[in-house]
Amino acid sequence: MDLLMKKIKHISRKEKENYTLLAVCSNSKNVLNAAIRSAKRANAQILLAATLNEVDIDGGYTSWTHNDFVRITKEISSTFGFNGPIIIAIYHGGP
Repeated sequence: MDLLMKKIKHISRKEKENYTLLAVCSNSKNVLNAAIRSAKRANAQILLAATLNEVDIDGGYTSWTHNDFVRITKEISSTFGFNGPIIIAIYHGGP
Protein backbone atom coordinates (compact mmCIF):
# COMPACT_ATOMS: atom_id res chain seq x y z
CA MET A 1 0.00 0.00 0.00
CA ASP A 2 2.81 2.40 0.90
CA LEU A 3 4.54 1.70 -2.40
CA LEU A 4 1.33 2.33 -4.32
CA MET A 5 0.70 5.63 -2.54
CA LYS A 6 4.32 6.75 -3.17
CA LYS A 7 3.92 5.90 -6.84
CA ILE A 8 0.70 7.94 -7.07
CA LYS A 9 2.45 10.93 -5.44
CA HIS A 10 5.43 10.56 -7.79
CA ILE A 11 3.24 10.48 -10.89
CA SER A 12 1.19 13.44 -9.61
CA ARG A 13 4.33 15.53 -9.14
CA LYS A 14 5.88 14.44 -12.43
CA GLU A 15 2.76 15.18 -14.48
CA LYS A 16 1.72 18.21 -12.39
CA GLU A 17 -1.71 16.62 -12.18
CA ASN A 18 -3.44 15.32 -9.06
CA TYR A 19 -4.24 11.62 -8.96
CA THR A 20 -5.98 9.57 -6.33
CA LEU A 21 -6.80 6.00 -5.39
CA LEU A 22 -10.34 4.92 -6.20
CA ALA A 23 -11.82 3.47 -3.01
CA VAL A 24 -15.21 1.80 -3.02
CA CYS A 25 -17.26 0.40 -0.17
CA SER A 26 -18.43 -2.72 -1.91
CA ASN A 27 -21.70 -3.76 -0.34
CA SER A 28 -23.21 -5.71 -3.24
CA LYS A 29 -22.37 -7.43 -6.51
CA ASN A 30 -23.83 -4.46 -8.38
CA VAL A 31 -21.43 -2.09 -6.64
CA LEU A 32 -18.50 -4.45 -7.31
CA ASN A 33 -19.50 -4.68 -10.98
CA ALA A 34 -19.67 -0.90 -11.35
CA ALA A 35 -16.44 -0.31 -9.42
CA ILE A 36 -14.40 -2.84 -11.37
CA ARG A 37 -15.82 -1.69 -14.71
CA SER A 38 -14.95 1.90 -13.78
CA ALA A 39 -11.41 0.94 -12.76
CA LYS A 40 -10.95 -0.88 -16.05
CA ARG A 41 -12.32 2.03 -18.07
CA ALA A 42 -10.00 4.45 -16.24
CA ASN A 43 -7.05 2.05 -16.34
CA ALA A 44 -6.76 2.55 -12.59
CA GLN A 45 -6.07 0.56 -9.49
CA ILE A 46 -8.91 0.17 -7.02
CA LEU A 47 -9.32 -0.29 -3.29
CA LEU A 48 -12.36 -2.27 -2.20
CA ALA A 49 -13.18 -1.58 1.44
CA ALA A 50 -15.76 -3.74 3.16
CA THR A 51 -17.20 -2.86 6.54
CA LEU A 52 -17.33 -5.44 9.27
CA ASN A 53 -21.13 -5.48 8.92
CA GLU A 54 -20.93 -6.30 5.21
CA VAL A 55 -18.27 -9.01 5.22
CA ASP A 56 -17.35 -11.08 8.23
CA ILE A 57 -16.74 -14.61 9.45
CA ASP A 58 -20.50 -15.19 9.72
CA GLY A 59 -21.32 -13.65 6.34
CA GLY A 60 -22.41 -10.15 7.34
CA TYR A 61 -25.49 -8.68 5.69
CA THR A 62 -24.11 -9.49 2.23
CA SER A 63 -23.82 -13.17 3.21
CA TRP A 64 -20.14 -12.94 2.21
CA THR A 65 -17.29 -14.25 4.28
CA HIS A 66 -13.82 -12.86 3.63
CA ASN A 67 -13.09 -15.74 1.25
CA ASP A 68 -16.38 -15.14 -0.58
CA PHE A 69 -15.56 -11.46 -0.99
CA VAL A 70 -12.17 -12.20 -2.55
CA ARG A 71 -13.57 -14.98 -4.75
CA ILE A 72 -16.45 -12.84 -6.02
CA THR A 73 -14.07 -9.93 -6.68
CA LYS A 74 -11.82 -12.22 -8.73
CA GLU A 75 -14.79 -13.60 -10.67
CA ILE A 76 -16.08 -10.14 -11.54
CA SER A 77 -12.59 -8.93 -12.48
CA SER A 78 -12.21 -11.90 -14.79
CA THR A 79 -15.64 -11.31 -16.33
CA PHE A 80 -14.70 -7.75 -17.28
CA GLY A 81 -11.10 -8.59 -18.17
CA PHE A 82 -9.71 -6.29 -15.47
CA ASN A 83 -6.25 -7.31 -14.36
CA GLY A 84 -5.14 -4.09 -12.69
CA PRO A 85 -4.27 -3.86 -9.01
CA ILE A 86 -7.11 -4.52 -6.58
CA ILE A 87 -6.54 -3.85 -2.90
CA ILE A 88 -8.92 -5.63 -0.54
CA ALA A 89 -9.31 -3.70 2.71
CA ILE A 90 -11.44 -3.30 5.79
CA TYR A 91 -13.29 0.02 5.97
CA HIS A 92 -11.66 2.03 8.76
CA GLY A 93 -9.19 -0.82 9.23
CA GLY A 94 -6.58 -0.52 6.46
CA PRO A 95 -5.47 -3.12 3.91
